[in-house]
Amino acid sequence: MKHLEGVLQGITHLGFDTGPIIHFIESNPKYDSQLLEIFSRIHRNQMVGVTSVITLCEVLVHPLLKNNTGLY
Repeated sequence: MKHLEGVLQGITHLGFDTGPIIHFIESNPKYDSQLLEIFSRIHRNQMVGVTSVITLCEVLVHPLLKNNTGLY
């Protein structure tokens, strides 16, 4: 986790593409600890996370197609 701390040093805003958000929602074990740390920093107002409305559409399309209401 020290490597992640060094990478995020001085970062105040972080843009997200769809992939990391899907990995976070699905608790992907390969990325979960790193994404949890990043989203925790956003939750604690230590940084701002931004994305686009396109990401929202991409994140919701699979659960909507599968009628998986637990994911949206």
